[in-house]
Amino acid sequence: MMMKLKAGSMDKVVELIVEFLAKAQIGRREFAMDSPPFNNVTRAILAYGKAPDLLSRLQQLQEEHHSIIADLTDCPGALSESRA
Repeated sequence: MMMKLKAGSMDKVVELIVEFLAKAQIGRREFAMDSPPFNNVTRAILAYGKAPDLLSRLQQLQEEHHSIIADLTDCPGALSESRA
């Protein structure tokens, strides 16, 4: 069964990602531009920069899923009819 992420948990994850991104941006300045380490850190920044959007969309989908389940639970015959 899928666990529901709490808003506080999601906020904490986003906060950690933002902290990582800030440190990565500062650390990237230590490397020569276009060097392999510079490019690696740049790719990590891009990847982690997409994470908050993905987490937000995941949370929306999860809320929609729970809403649909709640609607089906409110209709007594809905679940038994769909199994027939």
